[in-house]
Amino acid sequence: MLGDRRSLYRPVMSDLAGTTIPVSPTAPLRELWRHARRHRRGVILATIFSTLNKACDVAPELLIGAAVDVVVNKGQSFVGRLFGIQDRFEQLTVLAVITVVVWLAESITEYVARVTWRNLAQTLEHDLRMEAYAHVQNLEMAYFEDRSSGGLMAVLNDDVNQLERFLDVGAHDIITTAMNVVFVGITFAVISPKLTVLAFLPIPVIIAGSLLYQKRLQPKYDAVRDAAGRIADTLTNNLGGIATIKAFTAEHREVERVRADSQHYREANNDAIRLSTAFIPLIRTAILAGFTMTLLFGGRAALRGTLDVGLFSVLVYMTQRLLWPLTRLGETLDLYQRAMASSRRIFGLLEVSPQIAPARTSCRRPCAARCGSTACASPTGPRAARSCTASTSTCRRARPTPSSARPEPARARSSSCSCACTSRPVARSPSTTTRSPTSRSRRSATHSAS
Repeated sequence: MLGDRRSLYRPVMSDLAGTTIPVSPTAPLRELWRHARRHRRGVILATIFSTLNKACDVAPELLIGAAVDVVVNKGQSFVGRLFGIQDRFEQLTVLAVITVVVWLAESITEYVARVTWRNLAQTLEHDLRMEAYAHVQNLEMAYFEDRSSGGLMAVLNDDVNQLERFLDVGAHDIITTAMNVVFVGITFAVISPKLTVLAFLPIPVIIAGSLLYQKRLQPKYDAVRDAAGRIADTLTNNLGGIATIKAFTAEHREVERVRADSQHYREANNDAIRLSTAFIPLIRTAILAGFTMTLLFGGRAALRGTLDVGLFSVLVYMTQRLLWPLTRLGETLDLYQRAMASSRRIFGLLEVSPQIAPARTSCRRPCAARCGSTACASPTGPRAARSCTASTSTCRRARPTPSSARPEPARARSSSCSCACTSRPVARSPSTTTRSPTSRSRRSATHSAS
């Protein structure tokens, strides 16, 4: 008897829908840009403010070099020649005013950029979730028989949230990092082209390492998303079938199933974490090489008098500004790879085409009553009734019946239903269609007594 119960139990709670969610073969970033065509103006606006924010962020290093130049060169400083001020304290006062303006501008642009990116992330998250849900809802029932509800829930909820986290933080970080390289490179090229080459030598190593890690991290994070869908599927099925679990006393077995799926998810994450974490120490080594070259060759040029002391200070600070933010590139790359893995699953789900095409038109207003209901207007009534075909959801006007036709029942006339159902008739319950023998005998007895 117990064996029969287990055989009955397994099909209910086992993962019969083992087909995985399809993954889109196209570039996810390109697909995301295509889906965000209605919000491209917001993307451009957020990019502009991120760029202005990085320009203001680089300016303090230039102001530090100008302050050192004022102290060292006395009346021959760049600030004195530019503003025509001889007093060094007044020159420092001018630099202080410029510093206040730059820092305020940096704070304002960062605030606007962050708010714009976050609002854009929330909007795209909402649009993608609604588009994916509407698409899934229009698929035929055969698709849901081959897919698990937990996997679909993971795509509609977890993957969309993962993409939102990248747009919330990662997009701004990527733009500011790229603009940082551009602005610092321009500064180095204007001051000393030779030191520009030496300071930028680690950049190809960092880019090559980033691309290599990106290729190696992609399958890791695909496995993480698959494991997340698996654990979500198990939890959804178990919570939905909790009555069955308790009925067959299978609590311990289901706990072990959840433990196995959770362990699989943890191991997939550990593999991705182990690889992504090793990226930062390697990048720090490349940063050390660039900073050392600037310090040695720039310092020797300053000692020989071929490079101004203030400009040397700018280059030292700029080297730190150029290379140190690249240490966060590992975290941004990690967030990017997770988001792209989620995007491939979202767009793969959207690329599934339904085998049964839905109707193109629909009724302007639904029938007030179901087909076969006694409250529905009689199709043989004198007035032209609005006819709704349930199979195609199309609307048409029913032809008016002759005036000599049988009048409508009082119940049909009193109802507010103006729709006549032309789909196949639905079997009515015996209580509404036929009278029972007991009621007939009672009515006959009453009639004879009267």
